[in-house]
Amino acid sequence: GILGQTLLSASRKAEITDPASERALDMDTLLLLQEDQWEDLTVKERLNVMQYVANREAGYLGVPHELQVETANLEEQTKGAYVDSFHMIYISLELLQYGTAHQALEVVLHEAAHAFQYRLADAYLQVDDDIKNLMPFRKAALYAEELHDYEDGDENFDTYYNQHCEEDSREYAERGVKRYYNILEKLDSQIQ
Repeated sequence: GILGQTLLSASRKAEITDPASERALDMDTLLLLQEDQWEDLTVKERLNVMQYVANREAGYLGVPHELQVETANLEEQTKGAYVDSFHMIYISLELLQYGTAHQALEVVLHEAAHAFQYRLADAYLQVDDDIKNLMPFRKAALYAEELHDYEDGDENFDTYYNQHCEEDSREYAERGVKRYYNILEKLDSQIQ
């Protein structure tokens, strides 16, 4: 409702998977992130791959709730969005239809990082004041402030882009894409 009507939901169940478990590493699904595999997938199949990624990321980040992945018609420049009240990651239908696996993966990782930031902000707001000055809570304090007064870029793109929560989510997504493609390289070498 906030972003418009959901157009398509993943048929893969949203769940938190332990990234260390054997079950969490679904090689067949991971291999679908290869561009030559990705281009042959339907939008629904692509969405299911992204749900798999969101499930892994929820476990990897320690997020205490599932992250549901859906697709919607988002504003022209918006590739993805996270709505914390529903624990929902939205991917642009256009990106899912015409984009690369790399782009879709980057969006899901970026939005999963926002879910993590919300939980850190919650933790920060619940600890005693004398604990809030501990170094691990410094980022959480920034997240709490920014997410409370979030700049969505409608008025000033630079303000949106330079928020700590956005910078950190972009950095997490970039590292995460490398992590997934390193796994893919290893899987590829095992297959050959």
